[in-house]
Amino acid sequence: MRLSQIAQALGREFVGDDKEITSVATLAEAGPEDLSFLANPKYAAQLATTRAGAVVARPEMVTQVRSFVISPEPYLDFARAVNFFARPQGWASGVSPLAQVDPTAQVDPSATLYPFVVVGPRSVIGPRSVLFPGVYVGEDCQVGADCRLAPHVSLMAGTVLGDRVIIHAGAVLGSDGFGFAPSAAGVVKFPQIGRVVVEDDVEIGAGSTVDAGTIRPTRIGDGTKIDNLVMVAHNVVVGRHCLLCGQSGVAGSSVAASCSNNSRCSDVSLLGVTTWMVTIWSPRSVPPTDGAPRPLRRNCWVLCVPSGRRNATGPSIV
Repeated sequence: MRLSQIAQALGREFVGDDKEITSVATLAEAGPEDLSFLANPKYAAQLATTRAGAVVARPEMVTQVRSFVISPEPYLDFARAVNFFARPQGWASGVSPLAQVDPTAQVDPSATLYPFVVVGPRSVIGPRSVLFPGVYVGEDCQVGADCRLAPHVSLMAGTVLGDRVIIHAGAVLGSDGFGFAPSAAGVVKFPQIGRVVVEDDVEIGAGSTVDAGTIRPTRIGDGTKIDNLVMVAHNVVVGRHCLLCGQSGVAGSSVAASCSNNSRCSDVSLLGVTTWMVTIWSPRSVPPTDGAPRPLRRNCWVLCVPSGRRNATGPSIV
């Protein structure tokens, strides 16, 4: 792909030689046919030594000694450019004879089901969606268009996915929330009938879990990205374009605010953790006494405390 084609696809200008670009790399590792980027000024000195064929950079970083794609947002545009060279995983098409599809399920002819996929009664698999080996889709589920479910993803009964949803290996959506009612005879299980609803353009990382709501859905809003090993408890509502970082947990009935600006999403709700244990009370820094959900403030980080050392108020939310 020529540099001029990349610049045109990104809607940016380029300067320097129009050369063939075959891959992408960091400034330190790039070669003459690689596209690289400079977003953080602290790496500016590497422009003098990099062998990159071209660099995506801000106008003030442009020099006369190499080719550049000029961008006010080099990190974003480089991420877009990487898509030109990324190879999607997978090799099959159609429905494998080793997939088990209930006669009442509907699978679009353009969808791909790998061996050992199970699709339960009355479930719907949308156009061009890909289900890798070992995916389980329970009864009455809906999978939208252009979704990708990696190996061993489980969608329990009633789970709904919008369009262009990506779920990585081993994630479980719609498992029972942790709901129990105390009684004189012991703890009684509270049936979790609220299901999970995932809206368009959501990505959920490997090993993450999203529990079914108790009597209303647990909902993940448009464009939200969830990292690996995240636990979202029952009745949670995660807004649009939120980011949930690895090993975080969101307590039941929490509500995370949406991004306030569609075009930029610079005001996302951000939940992050260190390697320590995290708990988001429901979800303010002091547990509510009335059981009502509280909205998280935008641009928030959860500050964690080591497991076993949490005080009575839980971690702070700033």
